[in-house]
Amino acid sequence: MQVYVLLAIMTLAAAQKNSQSSCLHEMLATSELQVINSKNFPQQYSDNTDCQWTLVATGRNQVRLTVWTAVTEECCDIITIHEGYDKDAPIIGTLRGNITNPATYTSSFGAFTVSFITDGSVTASGFIAYYSLAFTNETTVLNANIFEQTLTSPNYPSQYPNNFSQSWIIEAPPNHIIVFRVQDFSTEACCDSLTIFDAVDNYFRVLATIRGRNRTFEEYRSSSGALLIRLSTNEAVSNRGFRAVYQSIPEDLENIEEIPPPPLCKEDFIVPSQGHGEFSSPVIANQKYGNNMKCLWTITAPHPDQRIRLWFSYVQTEACCDWIIVTDGLTKDDRTLVHLGNKYYLRLHMTSTGPTIKVEFLTDTSGTAAGFRAVYKLHTGL
Repeated sequence: MQVYVLLAIMTLAAAQKNSQSSCLHEMLATSELQVINSKNFPQQYSDNTDCQWTLVATGRNQVRLTVWTAVTEECCDIITIHEGYDKDAPIIGTLRGNITNPATYTSSFGAFTVSFITDGSVTASGFIAYYSLAFTNETTVLNANIFEQTLTSPNYPSQYPNNFSQSWIIEAPPNHIIVFRVQDFSTEACCDSLTIFDAVDNYFRVLATIRGRNRTFEEYRSSSGALLIRLSTNEAVSNRGFRAVYQSIPEDLENIEEIPPPPLCKEDFIVPSQGHGEFSSPVIANQKYGNNMKCLWTITAPHPDQRIRLWFSYVQTEACCDWIIVTDGLTKDDRTLVHLGNKYYLRLHMTSTGPTIKVEFLTDTSGTAAGFRAVYKLHTGL
């Protein structure tokens, strides 16, 4: 199959050969597949090459670029993909050596710049790539305030779509900045990514690109009043995606303590030597938990060589957005035992591998339910 696709791309490349007689190209992306390639591909490129292709989309569209194959001198002949209109734009990809698996990129706004620079010795067949407009949902604008709000990938925590691109612009009130925190993340490590951009003087600067399974999350802050969040996926393999929270804070960080925090509930339990203990989600009104909650319970056995048995007698939360996360230990790097939400669970049991368990309960800005009840005791089995 790959051979036939490559032949089709090379046919397109031959048709465009006359348009690539120089080494500086500005090309308009359309819905049709178009090609860029190193000079003479698949024959050898020249030494001391310095070529550049700027691929531009119209309107609010994005560009999708796939480098189909590449063979270059690994040390010194480099293909670089920039997120923007020139080589000063942020770098989102660097390719060299023997690239046999297609690499796909989707722009976060309207342009890519591809550069190919070689040194004065050793050449190879170079590269061939194709590009087109990316079929994407409209960019969604979100208004931040002083309380945490939730942003998730489509279908979270079920699998996000393949061959998909989605952008969110988060805007703050005047004299505020945006704080963005990722709480859960899992994508295809090679090819599906979440990119966080800072809006600086009408230009987007990359703060971070996250992919794979990431359990150590930083806090990202805008330098002014907006962040751009971009999810890009390829045509194969999907995962549960991401969950994040965002809020606005004053630019003058000396006044940060004046901001009322979101509702917080926190308690530490010691497992009784006999019998059991229990706890439940806080009741705010009408026998339901509240919005914007961030609860944390830690459960510790009396001795470090003991383990803990935990179960839920019932669970009922908002299906899309309110979650119970149980961790086998107290640190961010410890294993998640279960990620619960939506339905009733009758006596769902789990056992720690050590003397501690952490239970988190996170809710968004809308929709509540009855919540949950959890029961714990010392594990007495093998």
